[in-house]
Amino acid sequence: MALARFTKPVDGTIPIQALLYPDEELISSQDGVGIYDGLQKSPEHQNGTVHITNHRLFYIDASKKTSSRSFAMDLEHVSQTDYYAGLFTSSSKVTLHLHVENTEVIAAERAGISGFESWECEVCAYRNPPGLSPSAAKICGLCGVPRNSTAAGSSSVIISTSLPSSVSTSAIPLTDTSDRKPSSVPCPACTFLNHSSMKTCEICDTPLPRTTSSTSAVAAGIGTTKSAPATRPQHPD
Repeated sequence: MALARFTKPVDGTIPIQALLYPDEELISSQDGVGIYDGLQKSPEHQNGTVHITNHRLFYIDASKKTSSRSFAMDLEHVSQTDYYAGLFTSSSKVTLHLHVENTEVIAAERAGISGFESWECEVCAYRNPPGLSPSAAKICGLCGVPRNSTAAGSSSVIISTSLPSSVSTSAIPLTDTSDRKPSSVPCPACTFLNHSSMKTCEICDTPLPRTTSSTSAVAAGIGTTKSAPATRPQHPD
């Protein structure tokens, strides 16, 4: 059901302040709350306290003996809310409409980016600290460049060319360019060293000169040697 797909278990035996991110603030709390899973009541979540922050919704079960019943849900999964004030003996209810299409994104977040690990920005090399909220963990805290969800592995294309058997390949030096790292690009205005992937300077927004690869192909003398035609014997007329 929706609780299993959109929520993550938390330790309900510790204070709520210990579960918050450094950039997360507690907004409101309400005790004596029961949870519905779809149109049915969730039997294990009928007596707890709901906490609302600027990032998540917490349900902390009143039974401190079973911490597995407590959970948290990111507010980015909520698309719409409805409120019912209640009538006579019926209790007031708040309905949360969730993004159904975000189920694949949730699975990717659980297996991919985590806010509880440090990571290094590929642009400014800043080591971002752990413990940030999911939204804050997706961008660099220094330069604001989004974090790549996949590891940026260096890709190299190897092109092999068959040479004539008469040409000796030992005379052509081969240089290994697979281990070369992208060089820094100095800004023509403030001389700040920018990453080669940047188009404008990070400091003054001056357009950076385009960098080109220094790899050159040595083609002179490869397979171009021709033998001189044999001279015809001259016969006297």
